[in-house]
Amino acid sequence: MSLVKEITKGLLPEEEKKTVGIYAGGFKPPTKGHFEVLKLALEENPEIDEMLVLIGKKERGGISQEESFKIWQIYSKYLPFKVKYIKSTVAPIREVYDYAKENPNTEV
Repeated sequence: MSLVKEITKGLLPEEEKKTVGIYAGGFKPPTKGHFEVLKLALEENPEIDEMLVLIGKKERGGISQEESFKIWQIYSKYLPFKVKYIKSTVAPIREVYDYAKENPNTEV
């Protein structure tokens, strides 16, 4: 927490927390099962403001990150609201921890 935020804590109105869901994995390829998990998570958690899908960078089974990304783009047409797809530059799980650490005012 920053010094300014700590000093002004309780003096200013609390900012509303944004809720972000994160679905991380290799997704080589993203399957119908991956799609169904994401769809169900969105349906059962309407409080989620934004959903991030973190796609692993390693190639697996001849499937690249770019190919996985393109499949997720197709799936996005059938999801209840916009989902942001991110090509991970580090291990997807590491990126989840980094995101949470870098966004302390976000409910992850």
